[in-house]
Amino acid sequence: PFLHAFPILYALGFSIYSYATQNLNPSGPTCWIAYDPLGCENDPSVECINKGPISPDALKWITAGIPFSLVLILNCILLGMIWWAVRGQLKKSQMYRYSWIGSSSPHDQ
Repeated sequence: PFLHAFPILYALGFSIYSYATQNLNPSGPTCWIAYDPLGCENDPSVECINKGPISPDALKWITAGIPFSLVLILNCILLGMIWWAVRGQLKKSQMYRYSWIGSSSPHDQ
């Protein structure tokens, strides 16, 4: 249950925070964490309204970039651990391998 609770609480917590600080704004065809008005970060003539203590760019990294990076890194580490364990089992099983003398089995080559 804890493995399911952490991502749900993380997403719910930052969703409530983003809504409470009014950082959820139109960002093209949908609403997400964005500057208000849309495109003000690229146009110096338009003043951006930052309504919270964290900038929308930093909030995007906290809510999406960091979790995605962690999942990618953890997947690589865990798959490496699985590969290492299977490799160890394969090495252990090699000493118990039986082969016929003069057999043409691919295992004998």
